[in-house]
Amino acid sequence: MHVYASDAEDRKTVPTVLAVIGIVATLFLVYLIQALKFQIPWWVDAPSVMGFYALFYRLYDRVLWRLHVGPIYLSMIPDVSGVWAGVLTSSYNEGTKINIVFFIEQRWSKISIKTETETSTSYTTMAALYTAESHEPRLTYEYLSTPKAFAVKTMNIHPGTGHLVLSPAFRTLTGKGEYYTGRGRQTLGELNLHFVSKQMIEYEEAIKRLTHEQASSGS
Repeated sequence: MHVYASDAEDRKTVPTVLAVIGIVATLFLVYLIQALKFQIPWWVDAPSVMGFYALFYRLYDRVLWRLHVGPIYLSMIPDVSGVWAGVLTSSYNEGTKINIVFFIEQRWSKISIKTETETSTSYTTMAALYTAESHEPRLTYEYLSTPKAFAVKTMNIHPGTGHLVLSPAFRTLTGKGEYYTGRGRQTLGELNLHFVSKQMIEYEEAIKRLTHEQASSGS
């Protein structure tokens, strides 16, 4: 996973809040030890402010930021983690349509986006989440695509950039987006995605669920 940028205000405030909580927790622990007249063995380090801060940061980064009570969230950063499957319409060969699956793992501070088709696998090298407060809420990312062993010989390793729209109402991705590749491929296209699973599943299972969903909706 790699860090990602965000314009969410809590990127500025959360570290300060966690530091204050760490100080309060340390003072409470010291008071409790003194009140109980407990002697800490010389070979045991009592939790420090930095120790509590690291603990609370890890907890918030991995779990707490996703929590919400009704419309009230602990973080303004949208949770887009999960498996998304859909169709990529490429400018290559006058409009080639390709099944594609997005595997998104996300924490408050880091993200990893893997995309897979029948012929290639891509991993992001950077990303940015512009929230619902932005003029254009979206997930922007850069990736490096590697062809699979049975891909056509003309397909080489190449970089690219993608943009996926964010839905302010649901704090998640919508089904639309676009991408373009760098030098070596020079293609562009559109993405039409559907959410298929919160848990990580295989590419084949994701496509199977997508096909079932499309059949059920009559599309």
